[in-house]
Amino acid sequence: MTTEPSGGRCRVCSSRCQVSIGVVDSYPMSRCRSCGHLYFAGEVSDSVLASAYDKSYYGGNPGQDSTTCGYDDYLRDIPKRLRGFNQRLASLERLVSPPGRALDFGCAVGLFVRAAGERGWDAVGYDRSEWATAYGREKFGLSLSSGDIPKFDEGRFDLVTLWDCVEHLADPREILLKVRSWLRVGGVL
Repeated sequence: MTTEPSGGRCRVCSSRCQVSIGVVDSYPMSRCRSCGHLYFAGEVSDSVLASAYDKSYYGGNPGQDSTTCGYDDYLRDIPKRLRGFNQRLASLERLVSPPGRALDFGCAVGLFVRAAGERGWDAVGYDRSEWATAYGREKFGLSLSSGDIPKFDEGRFDLVTLWDCVEHLADPREILLKVRSWLRVGGVL
């Protein structure tokens, strides 16, 4: 492995050094020497990302290999997922007084948004997957968006969650800075 100074910075720690570790599916892979962040060194096109998180990612297809496609069947486990989100929300409500305004960034079909709404929160969600957000809007009547990252007013939310999301972000630092600005003073991430 060779160390290549990057023209840019690590999208997690801002270090300028990366180690080239090979190629996966024609994408050059690098690791940050400072923080260990492993990432595609180049850009991944929006069309590739859109297809990566389409309906097949959420499973339910017999014979589908969930190790490369996401979930075996995300929708089959809705009751279990809702119980888990209610437990998480109960823990979070000890830190931030309910109900308030909540954003679930990376919301999938919106199950956390649904759980929060049922507990009195004014909850919205965002996800890259157009299929998932359409499903949540149509099946559950939730306020979910996809596409471009939304623009929210500073200090709008009391609570922002990113359940199982950060590892999917091309630029986690950028998103976390945005999310921080969307939280009110004393809000919980």
